[in-house]
Amino acid sequence: MKYLFFIFALIVNCGGCVLAGNIALPLYMDSLLTIAVTAIGGLWWGIACAVISNMTLHFTGYTMWPFTFCHVATAVFAWLTFLYYKKKSHGSLQAQNFANNLIDFPIDAFLWAGVWSAFSNGLLGNIISSMLFPFESGIAKVDNIAQAIYLVTNNLTLATYISGTLTNITDKLISGFLSFFVWRVYKKIISA
Repeated sequence: MKYLFFIFALIVNCGGCVLAGNIALPLYMDSLLTIAVTAIGGLWWGIACAVISNMTLHFTGYTMWPFTFCHVATAVFAWLTFLYYKKKSHGSLQAQNFANNLIDFPIDAFLWAGVWSAFSNGLLGNIISSMLFPFESGIAKVDNIAQAIYLVTNNLTLATYISGTLTNITDKLISGFLSFFVWRVYKKIISA
């Protein structure tokens, strides 16, 4: 069942990115279910989902391979968040694999995973973007937000960093929220 869910998550991650690009949403949507995969399978499943999703999107022309590091950061920060909630629930850090799904993670665990991922992705993604595309994000929809912020700040570097971070906060909160509900459905299916 976990393998089928993993394949489903890869399809949703890639499909989300393609959809966002085709309907001009100023979001990335390439990690919609990475947080759920990490909650279900642990760190290595989350990283595998991140790398395979982003490399698939790279080879199909929807992203560049350096942004895989951002997606891996999403899995790592989600895992750290779930590890914290597991410790909070059980009082120990012994189990690093969440495959047993004995913990009923609250929605705030998923939202916090999204928030920490957003800040890590905002910083890392902005650094990568500034190296690859000076003063641009490489995504026209995000650049439009940066231009609006530039009108207020009159500092293009600051505007680019703010727009990337705001975009990531929105993107990763959507990912956390969606991951929570998909995780709940997964738990019901495996417990039936």
